[in-house]
Amino acid sequence: MDQTYLLTILILLAGVSMTGLGYPLWKQMIPPNIWYGFRTRRTRSDPTLWYAVNRLLGKDMMIAGAVTTTVAAVILLLGAHLSPIVGTAILAAVLLVSVILMTIRGARYLYKN
Repeated sequence: MDQTYLLTILILLAGVSMTGLGYPLWKQMIPPNIWYGFRTRRTRSDPTLWYAVNRLLGKDMMIAGAVTTTVAAVILLLGAHLSPIVGTAILAAVLLVSVILMTIRGARYLYKN
């Protein structure tokens, strides 16, 4: 099995996982904890803030997961027409930009409130 193909499948699964992990945060099903969510001293000490920030994070995670999954699926479909380096670079960029944007939006919301 080609390494690029395997990496694309793994990133596709990461996108599906991000979507799945974002849903309980968006629906405010996850209480303050040390393992899962936008974890800071402020969010863990204030349940109202925890749920507000993690509702935003959950929505962003679901969007990022859907975008990541879609891009990975497209790269799988175009695999024969795409250089392995280009495909890997696109996938890495999508993941990196998604995580950075989620972190920035969550931090901005946290420090604005």
